[in-house]
Formats: sequence, C-alpha cells, structure tokens
Amino acid sequence: MKDFFISYTGTDKAWAEWMAWALEEAGFSVEFQAWDFRPGSNFVLKMHQAVQQCQRILLVLTEAFARSDFASTEWAAVFADDPAGLQHKVVPVRVEPCSPSGLLKAITFIDLVGIDEGEARQGLLDGLNVQRAKPATPPPFPGRASPRNVSSHPSFPGTARQQASASAPYLPRLPRKTTDLEVQRFTKDSFGIIQRRFTQWLEDLRQSDARFETEFQKVDETKFISQVYVDGELRCQAKIWLTRDLGRKPQVAYYADRGLNISQDSTYNDVLAAEDSPEGLHLKALMHVGAMRPTGGRPLNPSRMTAEESAEYLWQCFLGSLGG
Repeated sequence: MKDFFISYTGTDKAWAEWMAWALEEAGFSVEFQAWDFRPGSNFVLKMHQAVQQCQRILLVLTEAFARSDFASTEWAAVFADDPAGLQHKVVPVRVEPCSPSGLLKAITFIDLVGIDEGEARQGLLDGLNVQRAKPATPPPFPGRASPRNVSSHPSFPGTARQQASASAPYLPRLPRKTTDLEVQRFTKDSFGIIQRRFTQWLEDLRQSDARFETEFQKVDETKFISQVYVDGELRCQAKIWLTRDLGRKPQVAYYADRGLNISQDSTYNDVLAAEDSPEGLHLKALMHVGAMRPTGGRPLNPSRMTAEESAEYLWQCFLGSLGG
C-alpha cells in the first residue's frame, strides 16, 4: 500500500508533479497519475485501485479543482471512510487563493500560497505530520516588557561596569561564506527542477500541435536527453547534465546538436554555475551570448537566475532552432 495518492485537475499538473517529487524525495511512496497510469491501462480501474490502495489522498486545491465534478468523485469515497477526519485521510493542499465550499470547507488545508519553494516543501511535509505541532522552542513573549521599577534600589554602577567589561569583549564578525555542501545541494536541486520542467514542457509542446513529437530520455540521475521532431524529422536535440569538469564544484552543463554523443561530455554550448550574493545563491550562464525573451512578465537575466529561470533559459536555447 502506498502512502499518498494525488488528486488534481489537468491545469494543476505542475503542482501535483512538484508534490509527488517532494514526497518521494522525502521517503514517501506516491501514486501519481502522470507517472503511474501507463498507456494501455484502464484509467477508471487504475483510479479506483489508487484511491483504495493508498493510505491518504492529497488534493491540489485550486478554483479549478473546486469546480471539477470528476475530481470530487476521487476524494469523496475516501472521505466517506473518515468523515470526522480522525485518520487524516483527505488532505487538501491550497496552492492558489480560493475558497473551498461544501464538504471541503470543513477540512483544514495545508497552505502553500505566496511562499518560496523551500518554505513550501517544509510546509507540505510538516502539514502531513499528524502529530501535535508544538514547536521545539518556546515562543517569544507577545506582550510589552515591564517598565523598570524606579523605587527599587539601583545596583552599584562600579560593579556593573566591571562585569560588562569582563563579559562583553570585542568580538569581530566574520562574513558568512556559503559552504561547498550548500552549493552542491543548490546545484543538484536546480538540476532536478530543470529536468522536471523539460519533461512538462516537452509534453505541452507535443499537445500544442499535431506536427510536434517529443522524446525525453533519462540517462541516469545526473543526465537527460530532450528531443523535438517536426513532421517526423529531428529538429532539436539537447543533453543536460551535472558536471565537475570546470572546477571542483558541480555545474549544470548544456549541449545541443542533432548528432550529439550521449556518453561524450566534454563539449558544451553553455554551463550554469552557482554564485553567491547577499540575496543568496543563484545560477549564472557562463557562455551566454545574445538577448533572451522575457519570462513570467519580467526580463530574464542569464547572469543571475533562480532555478526556475534557468530552466526557462535553457528551454529557450533548446528551441532556438525552431525559429519561434
């Protein structure tokens, strides 16, 4: 029996896939339609088995989900087995501002709206912990500090000065340096995001026009191949992988060529390297040339990119030969 089944609408697939990945990375088992319902299987039977054979069901809660009649049938059967919520079988995860109605209104949801990826991952895992959520450290006192009692006898100032001088010597503050481990984890996480986005965008491209066919090949945990065919002819092929060839710290390498060699990793079109700044780690394209299209309503700066922006950057590079 698996731990979780994720219920979602087609418009929220990206959120559902992100949750499935985060949960499996944390050690949970997940039944996810896009990964587990393979061609040739009976969709209705697979859905029935998934709902029956998973301990809990997560709902990707959006306005589209709340309006979906089909989605409600997936969780209604599980809700009937635990109407009081004592076993926490139905767990909505709100990912956009929305107001659930009906039975959903009575179920406490995990709220991921308006927070970054790190907070969202921790919030998801914390929310699925059915234990009491008492913090490990005491909360700060919410009231004001008590005013000094002016009638009390003042302490002897000589002793106070001597104690302050003895207990508070000058201590220089060293600037915090990002560790090699933090860079390694950031680069690895960024590669994972790039891989998931390419998987999603290849499928979106395929569905956008019948002339497009796409292929995604995961070579291993650190390398994948993406291909785009137009009318059956290979038009775009790229390899993206983790490398240390340009230094002791890992980078994300990119190479596009219709005749590329999968095992030969010494040629690059670009390399994304992690760099530190007061705002935190970001990725920089070391070989970028030319202007990029805006993404998400804002300019794309190849010299300072988040993991999501780096995925968009490489996607634009990948599709450049299509001319649109």
